[in-house]
Amino acid sequence: MDPIITEETITHLPQKPYPTIAQGFGIFGISILIQLAVGMVLGDLMRSQPSLGAFILYNLSLGLSILFAWKMGNRTTLELGPFPLILVPILILMTPAISLLMEPVIELIPFYEKFQELFSGMLGENTWLIFATVAISAPLLEEILFRGIILDGFLKNYSPTKAIFWSAVIFGLIHMNPYQFIAATLIGILMGWIYWRTGSLWLCILIHFINNSLGFFMNWIFELPEDSMDGTRALMNNDSQYFMMLGIAAVIVVIGLFLLDKLMAKAAPLA
Repeated sequence: MDPIITEETITHLPQKPYPTIAQGFGIFGISILIQLAVGMVLGDLMRSQPSLGAFILYNLSLGLSILFAWKMGNRTTLELGPFPLILVPILILMTPAISLLMEPVIELIPFYEKFQELFSGMLGENTWLIFATVAISAPLLEEILFRGIILDGFLKNYSPTKAIFWSAVIFGLIHMNPYQFIAATLIGILMGWIYWRTGSLWLCILIHFINNSLGFFMNWIFELPEDSMDGTRALMNNDSQYFMMLGIAAVIVVIGLFLLDKLMAKAAPLA
């Protein structure tokens, strides 16, 4: 005889940990809607004080997105996780090298001036508010959402490869432009791998901070506008030295990945 399925039985069926991949894309969609809604509310401020407006828009939108995902997952704690200190200098050397190696890939995307004009002047001229947005708020809030909540849930539902890949894709999509999508997806894969191997959100925040700070200070030192798409090759104006730097960066990344793999072997991977 077939078992009788009642409403009480359905209620007690085991639920998949939140989020699944579909729910992860749902978080992405909700995040975009929140940004649009907050942007409409802050419209006048964004026009009169773009740096302050962007700072408030970013923090409020990501904060509400985290709150939504947190409540949907019925979470009560956020595990930041300990990590071996020996990993820190390796990541400090590796992250700029990875950013440099990604540039030739990003430059394969056709450049559209209309796209540059769309983002021109978006952050304004308050240097330290821009820094606070891209180098402090972004590493903290995005890592809590994309690694601490989304990837953490994916790892409980899928294989590590599938979980890391799809969380990185969603992380790339949230940047809403093709140039940052490639860079964010690739570095998202690295951060996802490290999070899986160590369980440490701190290491992901560190990588994110180094990557964003590097871009900020490059623009600041060379006095580039915030919408500039110029890469290291254009700034150096010397192909021989540029390709030599790419070679050195490749060696650093290969050695760094090897050392990370060996040193993280002692850490218990997240299930």
